[in-house]
Amino acid sequence: MKRRAVICCFLICLNLFIVRSQSLNDTIMLNQVDVIDSVLRKQPVSVMERKFDTISLEKIRTSNVSQLLMTHSPVFIKTYGPGGLSTASFRGTTAGHTLVLWNDFRLNAPNLGQVDFSLIPVFFSENIGLSWGGKTARQSGGFGGVVALDNKSVFNKGFSTELMQTIGSFRSLGTFATFSYSNRKIHLRTKFFQNSSRNDFEFLNTAVIPKTYMKQPNADYFNFGFMQEVHWLTKYGMLTATSWNQWNDKKLPPIMTNMKKGGKTEEYADEKFSRNYLSFKPIWQKGSLLLKSAYFAERQHYFLRTTSAVSDETVSLVDATNNADIFNEIVQVEQQIFKSWCFLAKVQWDFEKVYSNNYRETKQRNTISFFVETKFSLFRDVHFVTSVRNDIVDGKTQGYFPSANLTYTPVFLKGFSLTLSGIKNYRPPSLNDLYWYPGGNEQLNPEKGTSYDASLDYKLSKKDFSINAHFGAFLSYIDNWIQWKPTAYRYWIPVNISKVFARGFEVHIDAMYKHDNLKYFVSANYVFTKTTNEDPQSAFFDSEGAQLIYIPKHHANLFLNIDYKTWNFSYTFEFTGKRNTSTDKDDFFVLPNYNLHHISFGKRFGYIKTELRINNLFNMDYQAVLWHAMPKINYEFFISYKFI
Repeated sequence: MKRRAVICCFLICLNLFIVRSQSLNDTIMLNQVDVIDSVLRKQPVSVMERKFDTISLEKIRTSNVSQLLMTHSPVFIKTYGPGGLSTASFRGTTAGHTLVLWNDFRLNAPNLGQVDFSLIPVFFSENIGLSWGGKTARQSGGFGGVVALDNKSVFNKGFSTELMQTIGSFRSLGTFATFSYSNRKIHLRTKFFQNSSRNDFEFLNTAVIPKTYMKQPNADYFNFGFMQEVHWLTKYGMLTATSWNQWNDKKLPPIMTNMKKGGKTEEYADEKFSRNYLSFKPIWQKGSLLLKSAYFAERQHYFLRTTSAVSDETVSLVDATNNADIFNEIVQVEQQIFKSWCFLAKVQWDFEKVYSNNYRETKQRNTISFFVETKFSLFRDVHFVTSVRNDIVDGKTQGYFPSANLTYTPVFLKGFSLTLSGIKNYRPPSLNDLYWYPGGNEQLNPEKGTSYDASLDYKLSKKDFSINAHFGAFLSYIDNWIQWKPTAYRYWIPVNISKVFARGFEVHIDAMYKHDNLKYFVSANYVFTKTTNEDPQSAFFDSEGAQLIYIPKHHANLFLNIDYKTWNFSYTFEFTGKRNTSTDKDDFFVLPNYNLHHISFGKRFGYIKTELRINNLFNMDYQAVLWHAMPKINYEFFISYKFI
């Protein structure tokens, strides 16, 4: 560990020394930022990405990224309820195929390969976006897409303070605070948050006879975190240091089928992490250099104990500890070569070390990635982006993974653009896939896939009205898909199945209208996805052509926001289609579709804003995951103070 830390510090110091030795004394930082921005705007702009609008982010700021994706994006979230695990299914893929980046660093846990979005507060990010197609080429694993979280610096704003408090049903409390100071050269920002809930809502237990209303037991949770940011404009470039620290404690309720059985169940999960990075970005008139170093310490503890129905004798016991230490180094150069050509080269080193009492010994993975991208325009209305990446994992090359993106913006159809994209990618097995005991399979092959995208986009912006419409279609072929299957020895093992075929289409529309003191904003998403196992052996298990588990064919949401002077009203609609919970085609294993409605009313009083939120307005009784309870109608009161 000490050796790795020394190496990391040495690389940071070396990067800073190299940059300092460059002759950049004649540059003016603020002007250079503006020049670079204009240069990049001349390059082909891909529509294979979308940033969440400020209205949506502001409305859901005291919640987590799980809730943001459920209500404002085409991404399907598989959630076990408030405080429970929430994972993403992006374009018909699984949680491990959705890549999550924080300021360019991977958040996917090396042992599980996935991210719990319920543990990521929206409050900690100024920019949150989605990307897909060729925009996922810079790192491995994003077969479905990428969720990107970024922090944004602002200068010359002086002091600002923001305090927010929420009080809700089931004894839910949330406190959020931001303190910021910036002048011409430095920006300091500190953020704190804390939320907790008894989470003891009433629900209808459909797993017992007769069906009975119960209160959810053993479900309270407590989360606390803080983030410190320092952004410094030196005469050589932008220096940034950020530290994100968080503690999450949650109890896990029993599933419906176990609630009336005898015996006791004690189940909880504790997680704490510290994610830290340092970056330096010198900028010149036609290019930039980016140097980033990061260290993540992730600590997880899971405990489960069940007892006999007739005594306090332990029937089952799981006490799992998983500790990960992750080091990252990124060196990236971007340079405009000709008037309409831009070149980018990136080298990234990732070192992951995991201790788990479910492994026979401490495991580690060492990855060096090389990436090259070129953007160019052959004609005024035809733009290309091409790239190639090569990863070397533990000394073994994984091959070359190219991508190509073509965007056509016809002059005679103002506002329209057509984009075609193709990409090859891969995802290595997670460390749990390889080394979990019992069940890990060290003979697993990496998943490799090819994806194709086509999209038609339209943008119109006028003084009082704007609209952004997107229609996209996609195809993905993934070989060696990793799937855990039961064995005759009462434990599961991961295996490679031959091929999975995901395809579908999506529609997204944003529209805004302003008139005097009245402002309307509406955002809508719909996605159709079909994902099937094309393994020839699937016919023997009655799963040929069946939709993969927990991937709905239909998913949609709608968000309407109305501002009038100091008043605000919003309405959110969610629709989730049927989901298979087994590879068997029997309808007994299908969860029915459901739709949810949420509304809010708010008013501003100078620096103070208040809001009343009503979730699940029509008291829908539903299950997002089989036999896991979800809350019916519930309320939340929000108040904030913001001084700038």
